[in-house]
Amino acid sequence: MMKKSKYILLIIIFIPLFSFAQNVTISLEELTKLKTDLDSLKHAVTQKKTIIEQLTDSIISYNLVVSKQHLNQEISISKLDSLQSILHKQDSEIQNLKEQIALCQSGNDALYGRMDTLAVQIGITRLSLKYNPKYSQITVDEFDKIKNEQIKKDYTWVKELHVIYKKSTDKLKEIINEIQNNPHRSNTTNLIRDRFVEEGINKIKQLSYYAKYYNKEHTIIYLDDQIDLCIDLLTQHKKGKSADFGNILKALTYK
Repeated sequence: MMKKSKYILLIIIFIPLFSFAQNVTISLEELTKLKTDLDSLKHAVTQKKTIIEQLTDSIISYNLVVSKQHLNQEISISKLDSLQSILHKQDSEIQNLKEQIALCQSGNDALYGRMDTLAVQIGITRLSLKYNPKYSQITVDEFDKIKNEQIKKDYTWVKELHVIYKKSTDKLKEIINEIQNNPHRSNTTNLIRDRFVEEGINKIKQLSYYAKYYNKEHTIIYLDDQIDLCIDLLTQHKKGKSADFGNILKALTYK
């Protein structure tokens, strides 16, 4: 059965717990939007870092003022009450700044969590698309940037599949090309035709990708679709229908 038209079930993280608590359906058309969201979150994190740095600088400045005033031996007793009031106000301002920093850092954790979620979502979605060297490498790079170690551990299979995507595509295409160019493909003799079909299916099933990933919980949906098409064509060919694998070969050709 074809899976290409299906939506992909992806898992979304509830922040700040970073636990994947429910399934959501996301269409392939949303891939571009997810990438835009990821870029926006990166920009937001950068802005948060700038704010934290500015607030930290403010605290340092206030601390310098307080220290200088404490060390000033020229302060008269008559000014002591006024100074204590100033120091109290500055301490309050410093505490306020610290609270703002804590709030910003908490916001950053949420942003990073959302970025981690999107990196996983985009990576899974791309497994339903034809292999693209550029985007597979981007997916691997973005996965390596995930900050939550539990998420990275639970979804390491996403990176693994993108790493083997090229080799698996090339090997599958090589086998299907052999089937396409087999001189017995056009032979209508039942015995020869049946042998051709059996040998073709066996070659596909002997692929390391087929043995380890095909139709498993974690798989490359796009390759599974092409394998299904090829086996279906071979099965129909055994019943007397012609089998042309040209379209599958085109589907496995990338730039």
